[in-house]
Amino acid sequence: MFGFFYRSKLRAGRPVNAVIPCGKVVPCKKLVKQLVSTKFGITNDFGMKRKEPLILDNTCTKDDELIAAKDTLAVLGGKWKIQLITTLNCGGALQFMEIQRIIDGIGPKMLSKELHDLELNHLVKRSVMDTKPVTVKYELTAHGRTLENIINQMRVWGLSHRKEVFGK
Repeated sequence: MFGFFYRSKLRAGRPVNAVIPCGKVVPCKKLVKQLVSTKFGITNDFGMKRKEPLILDNTCTKDDELIAAKDTLAVLGGKWKIQLITTLNCGGALQFMEIQRIIDGIGPKMLSKELHDLELNHLVKRSVMDTKPVTVKYELTAHGRTLENIINQMRVWGLSHRKEVFGK
């Protein structure tokens, strides 16, 4: 999904509020009915794409740290996002096909979706070059580079976890 969108909370029927990037809190009963999920992301009833991610919070949870952790997992969760961020961090500005060749097993449709999600969350910058044919390059933003330490810590934890579980 686009940005931060917690589907499970909507299905569970818990009270949900939307925090729109301008900082307003909007009751989601009406808002959720207006949002239509498409394969390209979240659109409103008029079919217009959202330009900014929608952040949904559970109003029953008051713990800001838990909400921040959920937001982080929503942005970085999934099979491909960490691999994409690591690839762009090591490779610099790369074209679409270069990224697809480096990351084994990702299809073009999934790569396009994941790059678009990362771009929405201001982690990846998409640059269109004025050449014939048109060249598009993707690179990490300064905000995206802040994830390098987090990913390194995840790698260190993963190594210690393997030792703990497998004894290797």
